Amino acid sequence: IAKNHLFIACEKLGIPVVQRPFTLTELREADEVLVTSSSNPCSFADTFCNEPVGCKCPDVVAKIREIVIGEYLDTVGLPEL
Repeated sequence: IAKNHLFIACEKLGIPVVQRPFTLTELREADEVLVTSSSNPCSFADTFCNEPVGCKCPDVVAKIREIVIGEYLDTVGLPEL
């Protein structure tokens, strides 16, 4: 469920989403490495095997997180942070 909300947020921001297996080279070269789960619907990875990854577009990650968390808060009836 969290993944779908993340995809919807990306679509709202015009960020293309492709769900497929990726290579380790693609992971290492990615602009951002997003991680999602039920307990944390929008997180990011900044290292992989002790090497830095992602973190090239922190403002975009913040916008995605804002949309995902905002949708959650609306759903459960809590005010925005």
